[in-house]
Amino acid sequence: MKRITILTAIAFALSVSVMAQTPDDKEAIKKVIQAGYVDGLQNFGDTEVTKKCFYPGFFITNYNPASNQITHTPIYNWIESVEKTKASGNIPTRKITVEFDMIDVTGYTAMAKIRLIENGSRLLFTDYLLLYKFTEGWKIVQKTYMRH
Repeated sequence: MKRITILTAIAFALSVSVMAQTPDDKEAIKKVIQAGYVDGLQNFGDTEVTKKCFYPGFFITNYNPASNQITHTPIYNWIESVEKTKASGNIPTRKITVEFDMIDVTGYTAMAKIRLIENGSRLLFTDYLLLYKFTEGWKIVQKTYMRH
């Protein structure tokens, strides 16, 4: 009985430590979005970093107003596309930056509303990114967006 109580206490302590929000959560989320998403995918950077910042089951929810349909794009398709573009040498000369409108954290879940800006002035997308805090840190798990 004593062993079960100790194991229960350890499990509870571990779950609380994963769920507890720290003051650094929002900064950690910004770093994940900047490194894995903006630098890695939008600016054709290091896709190995991208793979660490996205959950393997991540997908983009794409809405097509013309057809009134939704499709989903998994992260591995997106990474593959970036790697093919880099290998071809046809990398766009644009520079994408991010503006963080909001990051809302509740325990081990978060949502970030961001804007992607091309070459310092042209608004491309407003994105809503969903994240979970895993034992190894924050990871992006899903995205919806508005193309401008």
